[in-house]
Amino acid sequence: MTRFLRLLLFAWLATTPLLVIRLVAVRNSGIFLPTLGLSLLLALTGVQLVRSPALLPWRSRLTVPLLALALTAVLAGLQGALFYDRSVFGEHRYALVQIYAVALTLLSIGAAFAVAALLRTADDLRWLRLILVGVALLLLLDDRVVDLPIWKARWWPLIAAHAMSLVLAAVLLERQWWPLRLAGALFVLQVIYDIIVGPFFGNVRSQWISGWVAVAVPPALLILCRFPRTTVALAVPAIGLVAGLNWHLVERVVHLSYAEGDFLRFRLWEDALAMSLQRPMFGIGPGNYLDYIMRYGQIGAIMSSPHGNYQQVAAEMGLVGLGFLLWLAYRSLTLGWRIYRTAADPFLRSFALAGACSLAGQFAAAFLGDFLLPSYHNGGYWTIAATVYGFVVMGALMSAERLCRDRVAANGSGAQAAANAERRDQGDEARRQPLEG
Repeated sequence: MTRFLRLLLFAWLATTPLLVIRLVAVRNSGIFLPTLGLSLLLALTGVQLVRSPALLPWRSRLTVPLLALALTAVLAGLQGALFYDRSVFGEHRYALVQIYAVALTLLSIGAAFAVAALLRTADDLRWLRLILVGVALLLLLDDRVVDLPIWKARWWPLIAAHAMSLVLAAVLLERQWWPLRLAGALFVLQVIYDIIVGPFFGNVRSQWISGWVAVAVPPALLILCRFPRTTVALAVPAIGLVAGLNWHLVERVVHLSYAEGDFLRFRLWEDALAMSLQRPMFGIGPGNYLDYIMRYGQIGAIMSSPHGNYQQVAAEMGLVGLGFLLWLAYRSLTLGWRIYRTAADPFLRSFALAGACSLAGQFAAAFLGDFLLPSYHNGGYWTIAATVYGFVVMGALMSAERLCRDRVAANGSGAQAAANAERRDQGDEARRQPLEG
């Protein structure tokens, strides 16, 4: 059964960002294929975990933060439904909306536990890396080389950033056949060019600063970790030189940001902070932000979310939810770094560092967009097809953590057995000596 669920997980990972198809339409929302597939996968995995509780990563450093965040989402949803502000008109208030908004968080967290429970070996993690790279290649090829029959996930560059990070870490830290290293380097350059360099240095007609952050941070951190002194010595003058030579493009991006209303986010963040202080413990409840902002916001419903995950969580799940989210982010980054520093297996070291760096990019971008936990009123019911891969990486880090712990235990028990055998042989030799005398 576990093997079947693992294959089902791989199939879901390989198809989710390529087939974002709405199966059931409900107003402007609905049930999409990725969320339905994830729901079925989690239901079957839950049955298997009841039969085999040992599959759960009970000892992982991420288990408690994930469970705490999930419980907070449920409590915030209940509070938002039962103690709704009567002065808020509630034009968009529906029970199913509130349930769906909570479910988007629970599905994301559930994906992390499913990956941690079902991926049991280093080969499983290698398959995960291969799938992410394959999916990213298809997403890059579509509309650029060939017109593929796929329905792309919105914000798909988040997935490409995870794949790029895994490939770059393998190039920098693992021993690979040189053609594979060359192919990996070309893949990394292609991702950076298609998502950042091409749009920025070409005819800049639009900007996506938050997405650029998600893609630029992982390779920068990986190179810094691998070559710290050289990177620090060269990065500052290189950035200054590039910015100076292309200052007109920087001004163009700032102008576009202003024209597209991005600077309104500062007022949105003020509104989100104000709402979080109204109900500081558990917030106004997931799915209620749009109606509350129409009542208490400075600019009404021009934007349906604060366009910042931490601000959104503070408003909808309170300071408790924000605290648990920050705790989860901290634990995720330090777990990846710990595995990188202590593991003996080069693959696990590169995988863990890549996961930590790609998550750092997603965490950084989440200050500017809903790139971590989906916001219902900002299309979270279909953007989850891209954002959920951050939680997939968290689950993979939990699997790598267990593998490292099991290997240390096995090596320790093996060393202890060898020491006991040596002491036993020495004792037998000592007992034989008087007889021989």
